[in-house]
Amino acid sequence: MNKNSIVELLIAVLLSSLFFASVIPAATATATIVNTKTISVSTTPSSLTPTSAEDNNNNTSCGNSKVRTSGGTLDVFLLPRPEPIVTHNQTIFHAFFVQKGQSDKIQQHVDYDFVITKAGGKQVFQASAVAGSPNQPLHAADGAAIVPYEFQARGDYSVNVTVYGILFNPIKPESALFRIKVMSGQGAINGTSTVAADNIKNSTVRQLSKGTNTVGQHQHYSFAKEWNNISGYQFKDPTGVATDAAGDVYVVDANASNVTTSAIQKFTTDGKFITKWGSPGNNDSQFRFPTSVAIDPSGKLYITDFSIFSKSAIQKFTTDGKFITKWGSAGVGDGQFNYTRGIAVDSLGNVYVADSGNHRIQKFDSNGNFITKWGSAGVGTGQLKFADSIATDPTGKSVYVTDSDNRSVKVFTLTTNRTK
Repeated sequence: MNKNSIVELLIAVLLSSLFFASVIPAATATATIVNTKTISVSTTPSSLTPTSAEDNNNNTSCGNSKVRTSGGTLDVFLLPRPEPIVTHNQTIFHAFFVQKGQSDKIQQHVDYDFVITKAGGKQVFQASAVAGSPNQPLHAADGAAIVPYEFQARGDYSVNVTVYGILFNPIKPESALFRIKVMSGQGAINGTSTVAADNIKNSTVRQLSKGTNTVGQHQHYSFAKEWNNISGYQFKDPTGVATDAAGDVYVVDANASNVTTSAIQKFTTDGKFITKWGSPGNNDSQFRFPTSVAIDPSGKLYITDFSIFSKSAIQKFTTDGKFITKWGSAGVGDGQFNYTRGIAVDSLGNVYVADSGNHRIQKFDSNGNFITKWGSAGVGTGQLKFADSIATDPTGKSVYVTDSDNRSVKVFTLTTNRTK
């Protein structure tokens, strides 16, 4: 069986389940780490160079992403998305464990750790440390894990996936080492309002001002100011931004676990601080990894929590930060989520959520009552692979979704079936 056939067969096995088995909270420049069988892969990732005795003996190419562990017990596949790996752009590593020489057999219940080291030996990330217990192995019940990480500097790195146990039995640690080349990337400012958030360099929020415009003239935006840590603002990893009818600005800081920042900060339109709220945890007004914010016509805020370790995927607040309600637990049922990403609200107050890990969109009323859902994992018409951002027209009749791994934007229109 050739390399591509092996990977295709492995993908078929992994796509057989949508269940996420365990979750690790996020910190610093990382997101949530979970175990999953639903992945999207490239058979020849260009940024990886596997290193192991077996691969060296077999003269495998830099495009191969499989490495046998140092003790020869398991084969480890590591596939980054997107490719190539660049700085200031979240890379999602898909790591999964396969029985040695049995590419169609996923090894379940693997104890492991995931470490990223920069050339020269400086460790920049350790999954177990993010989970709160450094050097204590994580558990991949379904034999697969997703590890998001954002590289801050270009250069040569290594990823070391170490196996500590199989089927609840400890083994002598065995490692699979991958070399990574990270290239320079450039953060982009985008969005629908005059304020856009990114998390490059000093964690900034940039404000653009619109030039004058009359009929027949071209509109343009000129740089107005930058809110960042250097200028006195306290951001760690801003990921979401929205403005209300009064022009006030709400910034979501994904790194809610940082004690110097709060999950949500509110500013006037010219950047004067008003208030903040949101601490790490699972209680009301607490978050694990908040990512996006949307505001309904009545001025209520809806915040998504990316981590399925959180006990509520969506929380609703007043504009001054008073908690109203929350909903959404981890799972695949109606009103359950695996990785909540983007969120949008239409003029009627209906809430649309990109349920990224379940490859679907869910719609709720303003109180969190489930209305409908659509989308499934795949590359076909109307299918999604890690839905990310979402927007809707004022009526809610058209919904726009960025389909991350399919590298596309999907447009869905409302169809109403008349009941008899």
